[in-house]
Amino acid sequence: MVCKALLESVDLDQQSKLLALLSTDDQKEIESLPSAGLSREEKLIKEDELERIHYSWLAPFLRTLSESDLRFFLAALGPAQVKGLQEQLRFSNHLPTLTKPARGYLRSHLFKQLTSELLPIELLPPSSYNILLRLNDAQLLEVIVYLGLYDLAFEMRQIIATSILKEILNALPPRQSEFVQKEMLEPEELIFKRLFLQGWDGTPATLAKLVEERGLERLGAALYDCDSNFLWYLTHQMEMLRATHLLKYCTRAQNARALKRLNEQYLKILSYLGHI
Repeated sequence: MVCKALLESVDLDQQSKLLALLSTDDQKEIESLPSAGLSREEKLIKEDELERIHYSWLAPFLRTLSESDLRFFLAALGPAQVKGLQEQLRFSNHLPTLTKPARGYLRSHLFKQLTSELLPIELLPPSSYNILLRLNDAQLLEVIVYLGLYDLAFEMRQIIATSILKEILNALPPRQSEFVQKEMLEPEELIFKRLFLQGWDGTPATLAKLVEERGLERLGAALYDCDSNFLWYLTHQMEMLRATHLLKYCTRAQNARALKRLNEQYLKILSYLGHI
């Protein structure tokens, strides 16, 4: 594939001369490989979009490759993607240094494994939710968690025992604890799941997971009518399992008032976290 990329980076006359230096079998093998089939401008777009993809979405295709091909594809990715994939695929071999044409070809080929038809981000319909595409994976998760804190604040209003309230607040990071205490003083009409704290074992990690799931449900309902291209970009920025949960929750909100409330909460969180 790397040889194919190098050949496609030069004109046809040079391609013919370079191919002539190879054996007949090698020529046939290279000619049988798929072409990236992209213009220079399209390649630049695909490379930029690939940078947004969470590494977990690339793993299924990369698992099908031989060890030698895997080295080249990993070398074409960004540092965060490489680190995540090396851990997930348990691959620690040295990675080669690629030429710019070879890197561009491999990245374009990788993106094509994910989708063939997709509206460029620049052409997505206007929406306040498009801001999410500017966030990295950690920032996006933070928005989801803060959405889930609305459900937690409601649950805590129902608890009388001060010791239990204190235990919950102590299990949260300080800033989240401050946010919840403020929201406990505000009325909340939109509740997605009551009594979800019954599944809490008292540990911060489990509480974080419960709150994250509540946030995914709120975000899913808010995104129900969003453009399908936007949803593709957003979910592919997220870890695959988390994205699957989000899509599960992409159902119509209870009513127009509920959707309005979700949008208000979303914008409030973006402002609180400094994203707008």
